[in-house]
Amino acid sequence: MERFAWSDATTVGRLAAEAGLSLEATTPGELAIGATSPEAYVMAGQEHPMALAARQAMQQPEVDTEVRQAMTAVLRAANEDAAAFLVHSPYVVHELSHHSGAKTAR
Repeated sequence: MERFAWSDATTVGRLAAEAGLSLEATTPGELAIGATSPEAYVMAGQEHPMALAARQAMQQPEVDTEVRQAMTAVLRAANEDAAAFLVHSPYVVHELSHHSGAKTAR
């Protein structure tokens, strides 16, 4: 299944129109995510709800090690800071309103 293009204003605008809404504005942004190292970021994420949900599946030491190594490798490849860990995650905020003009979602 193809992922929905939430960041594309035209696509979101069409979907909004089907729901009786108008796309008033789209504002892009970036979220800076950092830690002292890629490894530290992976370790800090151990209490994230998704990590907690996967904890049972990762009970076997070899699985846990393999997953952590793979996560760290991806983060190292994307790292923007040679002395620590930094990545920027893009996002968009779509402002919608009812066709009557009252803003409803942000």
